[in-house]
Amino acid sequence: MVRILLSRSHFSEVVRAGIQAALVKLDTQESAILRKIIRSKTLDDSLKDRAQIVLAASEGVTNRQIVREHGFEEHRVSQWRTCWHEFHEHWKQLDPKLRPKMSAKLIRRWLVDAEGHGADATITEEQRALILAVACESPEKSGYPHTHWTNRLLAAVGIRRGIAEYVSHGGKTFGHHE
Repeated sequence: MVRILLSRSHFSEVVRAGIQAALVKLDTQESAILRKIIRSKTLDDSLKDRAQIVLAASEGVTNRQIVREHGFEEHRVSQWRTCWHEFHEHWKQLDPKLRPKMSAKLIRRWLVDAEGHGADATITEEQRALILAVACESPEKSGYPHTHWTNRLLAAVGIRRGIAEYVSHGGKTFGHHE
């Protein structure tokens, strides 16, 4: 399968040209799996964000509404909506006796970046170790009313404490890969 990813400038041209957003249709099982992914306390935030995009798209929400309501970048919403559509359509065209069963594992596989995608980590090993040391503390010690850390919260605390100027809250920084 060929995946076409548009640069931001090309994406803007496509939007101005009036190309329709990819149609996303889900059955009840697929919706339930995506909702479970979104509620997960252990999955990477980027995976949960992508599940949120797909679920919103399936409910007839436009890309711009998704951007406004969830704060995602517009090109990212379009990219993941299109990726889901392509994976799902390809899966539906496979022989039902031979294709993999619809499952949380299959959906997570569709929502992860392909190997080699994404930027390399931009923090040093020392900064990473300092952030992981923060993770060993209670979030309450840093003034947060949470019992568990999320990658996003750890990144914010790392920046606030001056450990790094920018910390990605994605999986590569903290070593979580799905």
